[in-house]
Amino acid sequence: MSYKNISFKNTHRLLYISEKDWVIRMKVLSIRLPDWIIEMLDQLVEKGVFVSRSEALRFGARLVLKRYEKFIELNDEKERLKARLEVVQSEQELYER
Repeated sequence: MSYKNISFKNTHRLLYISEKDWVIRMKVLSIRLPDWIIEMLDQLVEKGVFVSRSEALRFGARLVLKRYEKFIELNDEKERLKARLEVVQSEQELYER
């Protein structure tokens, strides 16, 4: 897998290993998740969709960054509140499914 095309500003640091290999330097992040999310992540790993829970969560984090990167530079309070409302509404939609 090549990470050369990642376009998020300042969200990654690539370490060049060889012409074919790129490694992302990572830090450990401890999070709390409900049991049902962990169980679903485990099922995805079991089915081979992801190699590990960590890979699945990194993938999800990249999706969030891509979707909401337009809000990163917001300085206007009203715009930040609109962004927060969009996040809350999206989360509600997930729970309604």
